[in-house]
Amino acid sequence: MKMRYFTLFFIITEIILLSLTSWQFLRHQEKQHLEQQMNSRLAKPAVDWQQVDLSQSFYHTKLEGSFDHSRSQLVAHQRLGAQNGFRLFTPYLLKDHKTEVIVDRGFVPMQKLTESLMESLKPYPSLQSQPLLAVVKYYQPKQSFFKAPDIFKRDELMVQMKADPSQIKQKKGINRLKFYVQLDYPTADNLIASVTPPRAQIPHLQYALTWLSLFVLIGALYFALRRSKA
Repeated sequence: MKMRYFTLFFIITEIILLSLTSWQFLRHQEKQHLEQQMNSRLAKPAVDWQQVDLSQSFYHTKLEGSFDHSRSQLVAHQRLGAQNGFRLFTPYLLKDHKTEVIVDRGFVPMQKLTESLMESLKPYPSLQSQPLLAVVKYYQPKQSFFKAPDIFKRDELMVQMKADPSQIKQKKGINRLKFYVQLDYPTADNLIASVTPPRAQIPHLQYALTWLSLFVLIGALYFALRRSKA
């Protein structure tokens, strides 16, 4: 009787592990497809910023205006490869002076965080009022059970918790574009400019291999136990 219950538990466990393996592998394939789509779009000509919609994420677009460094905002708990750090958002006022777009200017490593950091992140003078060639992105909110403050203070700097450009203060009378943009070239010292691929931080294939390894290990242990009981 005990062996029957154990066998039932084994079957249920194996079904769950195999389902998790399959799910993570499908997510890995989806991520690969999105990254291929991203690379294909990045290679295409820039689109008119006035015609951009949700279907044009990862296309380049040309913008002409100037940065408003006074509203630059660091965003915490970002990663680039194996590094922890922050991303820097800066509003960019277009030349009509009635419209702005939020620019993700790049990544700042954790060890660079100092009181004088924001001063060093002001755009190079030669780029302050020059046109930008940037990559269109839309913010994808993440669901979480844990509620955290939107802003906190660290080393005398105000740091935003969520990578949500809409949280940056908007000036009265200025329209903000529904999308934001990322730069793939640096605009200041201490900035590592890069375009983040979709779902870049989730190693789905590694997770799939982990679940598959557990599936095989538990199966081997079960049959070894059955043989010892025979």
